[in-house]
Amino acid sequence: MCFVIRYIIIIIKLKMSVSVNIYCPVCRNRCSIDFKTDLFDSNKTIIPIKVAKFKNCGHDFIIYLDRNFTVRDSYTTDYTIKIPYLEPLKEDIKKVDHSNFDIDIIKINLTPSMIAIIIKTIFLGEKALIVSNESFLNIHYINFFKELTKDSFRMDLLFLSTKVYKEQEKSHKKTLIISGNSLLKNPGNIINVKKLKIEQAIVQTLYNENNPETGFILFKNEIHKAFLMAEIILKYVLDHKPSDINTVNLSEELNKQLNLNMAIDSRYMIFLMDIVNNYYRDKLPHKIKLITKFAEFI
Repeated sequence: MCFVIRYIIIIIKLKMSVSVNIYCPVCRNRCSIDFKTDLFDSNKTIIPIKVAKFKNCGHDFIIYLDRNFTVRDSYTTDYTIKIPYLEPLKEDIKKVDHSNFDIDIIKINLTPSMIAIIIKTIFLGEKALIVSNESFLNIHYINFFKELTKDSFRMDLLFLSTKVYKEQEKSHKKTLIISGNSLLKNPGNIINVKKLKIEQAIVQTLYNENNPETGFILFKNEIHKAFLMAEIILKYVLDHKPSDINTVNLSEELNKQLNLNMAIDSRYMIFLMDIVNNYYRDKLPHKIKLITKFAEFI
């Protein structure tokens, strides 16, 4: 009888946690981490988890875990990057039109890394072609990104079936091609997948909140913020001589125009200048150099 009671206690303890194999995205070292079974809120389908000083290698990174305790995505992160805070968009959650797409369907079918790549193409004013035979999913994708970029960036996403893409492949030689969660073609390295730290931090806002709609509002606010700041920088660039275009002056201009009181991270400033140089390339005579304290970036 005593033996049976001990056995039951062991079973209960096992059910309280789940062991998940984690691979470091930097060096591919593997280690098992135990997670409590009640980790998920009832509203969440996928959650971001920060892994600091991974046991086998000491790297820091983020994993995205779904309700089945499957790792859906992982990437390295830089916790020192500070994204400037702006007051959220002045619109109620009920006024955001998410009737034509399901946020959970987006999260389940597109990894955070792939969403980061797609928003990067939007930031750069580039065209992206998504190869998909799932017309049902395509409708959700299109409406999701349309609402996300409403009143800010223009979106140039094209969706084709595998059959149609194969027939038209030659006409898309210079287009970034995505299939599922894979980057099939990246001509001329349009996207540097190793330099998406800020885009990945922006995408994380979609997953941080218990309420999916709130997460979407915060995500959309980050997109709108980047657009607003890039517009201010563009006007400053066009009105000033090249020697005035440095992180100090731009930070002062953004603080003045947006009524802020903060030092803006130079890495975020470089991210914004990348938007200006690419998204607004037709309005610039040439690429603008951003002068920082330590170096000069294009």
